[in-house]
Amino acid sequence: MYERYPLHYNLIRTAALALIISALCFPEWMAKTQFQLAIGLIVLGGIPHGATDYLIFRGLTRRLPGTRTMTQFYRNYLLLMAAYTLLWLTSPVVALLLFLILSMFHFGQSNWNYLNNISRTESAFLNMIWGAFVLLTPIVWHFDEAIPILTQILGVQSPQLPITVQIVVCLGILSINFAMIGYLYNKRRIELHQCKNELFQIILLAVLFYFLPLLAGFAAYFVFWHSLSSMLDQIHFFRQQDRQYDWRRYIRNALPFSLIAIGGLLLLIWGQARLGLNIGLGVLFIFISVVTLPHMILIDRLYKELKIDEMQ
Repeated sequence: MYERYPLHYNLIRTAALALIISALCFPEWMAKTQFQLAIGLIVLGGIPHGATDYLIFRGLTRRLPGTRTMTQFYRNYLLLMAAYTLLWLTSPVVALLLFLILSMFHFGQSNWNYLNNISRTESAFLNMIWGAFVLLTPIVWHFDEAIPILTQILGVQSPQLPITVQIVVCLGILSINFAMIGYLYNKRRIELHQCKNELFQIILLAVLFYFLPLLAGFAAYFVFWHSLSSMLDQIHFFRQQDRQYDWRRYIRNALPFSLIAIGGLLLLIWGQARLGLNIGLGVLFIFISVVTLPHMILIDRLYKELKIDEMQ
């Protein structure tokens, strides 16, 4: 991330340190307000980063698609969401595993997309272990907070994890990432300053996940590290076709579908209140996963396109 956006990287380090200090000074307040903090961050930064998928599709086609082509795009997008919703209803375990695997790859890809001199096998492994770190570490370390969410998603009571298992898993994932960063430096895939930046970043995230509650810690990573850097990658992609493209245009382009997604979330909350249903974090997680799945597939194509352009 630092290679492409050093200013953004320095800003999120400052934001992360501020959150860590806040959690240390006001732990009870952070625990009580983490849900509101997470929702606020996701609404302001998480949802918009997936609201320009239609523009990414246009860019990937390298032409301005007609109405028929865009209609097919929206149809396929909605069909994929519907199919994934059906999978959640029929086999939640499979749906959860699928989402975890794709999310790990997606998160890792957004961090390591600046590397062009590694094999596909190295890239896939690197993406997965990085994604495993940012996704599984907060869940495992704060597993007591994750149990109610997992129980609602899977429909069965999740068992407790002994503290020794939590420590071993978290340290194991962290160690593998350290080892892979060392491997990349040893093989001259990254330079010394890149190695230092990646090590500092992963240590900072580990501290963030340790001190912040589950929702607040993951939301901070998701918005500051992943969503904002993804927006910058998208703007970089759009500028290849229009040098005048900037943040203002991105916000204008993202606003309509951001409002639709937020409206759908509010409709879900209103519906559960109207019908007297108990829709908690588990259902909200499923909603987010359904609207995110097509985005992850499209972003994978975007990163591949960016690599092709950079190698030419």
